[in-house]
Amino acid sequence: MENSSTFKNIIIAILIAVAGYFSYSAYNAEDQLSSQTAEIKNLNGQIATLNQKVTDYEKADAQKKAVMSELEAKVAAQSKDLEDLKILLAKSVKPSKVKEAPKATKKK
Repeated sequence: MENSSTFKNIIIAILIAVAGYFSYSAYNAEDQLSSQTAEIKNLNGQIATLNQKVTDYEKADAQKKAVMSELEAKVAAQSKDLEDLKILLAKSVKPSKVKEAPKATKKK
C-alpha cells in the first residue's frame, strides 16, 4: 500500500511538472507571439510610409514630366516663331542699290 501511495505521488509530481512545463511553454509562446505581432505592426507601418513616399514620388515625377513637356512645346513654338521672323526679315531687307553720285556739271 505504501508503495502504491508513493507511486501515485510520483506520478502526480510528474504530471504537475509536465503541466507546469506546458504552461510555461504556452506562456512563452504567447509572449513571443505578442512580440512578433508588435513587430509586424511596426513593419506594416513602415511599408505604409514607404508606399506613401512612392506615391508622392510618382506624382512629383508626373508633374515634372508635364512641366517638361509644356516647356518643350513652348521652346518648339518659339523656335518656329524665330524661324518665321528670320524669313520675314530676309524678305524685307532688299539689297540696297548703290546710288551713284550725280555727275558734276559745269555751270556757266
